[in-house]
Amino acid sequence: IHDYMAYIENKYSKTVRMRIPKVSFEKRPIRYLKISTTNFLDETKPVIFISGGIHAREWISPATIVYAIRKLTEDVTELDLLNNFDWVLLPVLNPDGYEFTFIHDRFWRKNRSVNSYHNKRCPGVDGNRNYGILWRTAGTSNNPCSEIYGGNKAFSEMETQVVRDVFREYINRVDLYIDMHSYGSMVLYSWAHDGSSSNYSQVLHSVGVAMAQAMDYYTLSNFPRYAVGNSAKILNYKASGTAKDYAHFLGVPLSYAIELPGLSNGTQGFHLEPKFIENIGKATWAGIAVGAQRAKKFRRRPPARWSDDIRKVAGSDWMRRAEDRAQWKSYFVGPPIKEHVKTLVILGEKMDLDYLSPPHPEREAIVLVPPRKQQEFIKTLKNFTIKYRSHAENVKATLDRDDERIRNWTNIISRNGGAVTPYNSYLCLDAIYGYMHSISMRHKKTVTMVTAGHSFEGRPIKYLKISTTNFHKKSKKIIFVDAAIHAREWIAPPVVTWIIHKLTDDVTEPNMLNDFDWILMPVVNPDGYEFSFSEKRLWRKTRSTNTDPQSFRCPGVDGNRNFDFAWGATGSSSNPCSDTYRGNRAFSEVETRTVRDILNTYSYRIYMYISMHSFGSMILYPWGHNSSDSKHSFNLHVASSAMVKAIRNASLPHFPDYVNGNSGKTIFYTAGGAADDYAHNLGIPYSYTFELPGLSGGMHGFELHPMHIKQVCKETWIGLVAGITKATKLTEKDRSFLMIRCVRRVAFRARLKEPSDHHRWGPVGLMPDPELRTT
Repeated sequence: IHDYMAYIENKYSKTVRMRIPKVSFEKRPIRYLKISTTNFLDETKPVIFISGGIHAREWISPATIVYAIRKLTEDVTELDLLNNFDWVLLPVLNPDGYEFTFIHDRFWRKNRSVNSYHNKRCPGVDGNRNYGILWRTAGTSNNPCSEIYGGNKAFSEMETQVVRDVFREYINRVDLYIDMHSYGSMVLYSWAHDGSSSNYSQVLHSVGVAMAQAMDYYTLSNFPRYAVGNSAKILNYKASGTAKDYAHFLGVPLSYAIELPGLSNGTQGFHLEPKFIENIGKATWAGIAVGAQRAKKFRRRPPARWSDDIRKVAGSDWMRRAEDRAQWKSYFVGPPIKEHVKTLVILGEKMDLDYLSPPHPEREAIVLVPPRKQQEFIKTLKNFTIKYRSHAENVKATLDRDDERIRNWTNIISRNGGAVTPYNSYLCLDAIYGYMHSISMRHKKTVTMVTAGHSFEGRPIKYLKISTTNFHKKSKKIIFVDAAIHAREWIAPPVVTWIIHKLTDDVTEPNMLNDFDWILMPVVNPDGYEFSFSEKRLWRKTRSTNTDPQSFRCPGVDGNRNFDFAWGATGSSSNPCSDTYRGNRAFSEVETRTVRDILNTYSYRIYMYISMHSFGSMILYPWGHNSSDSKHSFNLHVASSAMVKAIRNASLPHFPDYVNGNSGKTIFYTAGGAADDYAHNLGIPYSYTFELPGLSGGMHGFELHPMHIKQVCKETWIGLVAGITKATKLTEKDRSFLMIRCVRRVAFRARLKEPSDHHRWGPVGLMPDPELRTT
């Protein structure tokens, strides 16, 4: 088989490359072919990944993959499959076991590894129980002598590491994965570990049926017809640590195990007569072709939202929380009509509800409801005929399960020899600051670490200044990005640390470093952030206790309602126990004063300000306090549209598409005292709030599965680069867009007055409308 692969590579060198990423326990090479008309350089092309031979005795499996290689090289009858897809084809994943079945034991199943956990008397691990998805929890054994021994740890075997590494390299592009087995004439899909349905099961089933029908059409009449379904239900047993579950877990939308045909008489299941091989190869290729075409059809479709099925995996290792949410419930609400959005917002304020994602006409909101308000909440929704359904019956139990998932994630990274970083894991404050310090030490010529102040509880508030000219060149524009002003939004700090990474250790866009100075603050609210790790996962505010007599009982202020622009006017609360409590005065919090001081110090140079939040997949811009359009809303919209397009092209297919627009008009409620409005009012032309992606299952809005962290970081950086590039071009065309950087230190009244031609708000001292200032 390997000789044939080498021959194909040599003969079709323009389209075929052979890779040998690892050798087996007995030092045999594990080989696969990459087949592409564009040498895998066109990242818009979907990747089809097919592996076989993980179970040594299933000889028909490698043969079908070799047939697929032939159909993409020597006998191309479906040219579109060659031109429109890139292919990774791995015929013999388990070379040691495969050779052993030819020489010693025809029915050997496992590989041939030996270590201190399984000796020479009972060698080998079942590769299809060795993947890092709920490893060794069902349908496997811890007995090395068992045929289904799962190994001493996930990915203990070179064979499964090869498959894992292919996914790591192309996870954003693999749209169809097939793991070939025999025998049984079945097309099986997730989840195998418990028999539950993936939230993508409808698509998985329809594509599986189409593949089965194509294979049945070419299969000989004396072979059984294909069955299609959830593997645990079809096979009537559960199995964890399987390849197809792992692929689906990573986000591959169409992931299957195909049990190839066999005949029930004698040993014809595993050892078909050779005369049947070519027919099975032909029939299977027909199924693969249909699967590939359907994969392209379903690519980049609306969110599949299957991640809620895998809450138990990945995570950090220091967290346990005594969150008093045991009786709380959460609900999906809507999507509401526009008239009901305001009703839901008012309802939230009245009943002390906690919206994890805001009400929106195009999406379901997720809301946490306290026990005493649940009946009233449901009654009100029914009265207004607003749709709802249960999300989590016990919020605390859901968070506990998510803890386990996050805890396991860093273990997975460490076990596999990877480095745990702030942009691939959810890390505590000290770890983030440690990373920032390390960067500042390694890149002394361009990076300066600044301690701007200390939080209410005495923690340092730190940021990095990154510049090739040490901020001395006054003509260079500044990009200022901060995150975690809302403590629970854990996905936000990784994005900022990834930006740091892209400007220091991995500079692939040198113009971003050379043409701009950067201020990057991963954690604005260190007290709240730490509190969300140690005590209450869904804590949002700061931890101050000096703004109201009730603050000792209800500490903290919502930092994004505490800025001195339209402070207290709308969308915030005067109740210290509310999650949107605005404080007793604007800039009551040291955290918001720190951001204010940076904005004021560099307001004449800051070109773009971005505050990272989650979740909702939105890019929002001023004015958020009253939904009116900024004079520069056209440029704000065009630049953010460039970000949305770039992110969409880089995003995973099951992530929601981004929307962009005026804050008040996009999320249908207004809020005064927000950071982006304050920055724009200072004269900063491009001021945005990013609501980073979240998935609606589990608590995946704020605790997005750690496996997706790096993906979110990458796509956000891509969007940011596109937005900055577009904004620069717009500015070159329209020099009047550069507003005068005048810093106003004027306090506002909390009461909104009717806007006049020249004054938007009723201030203590006269304050010109920011839209009417001289440019």
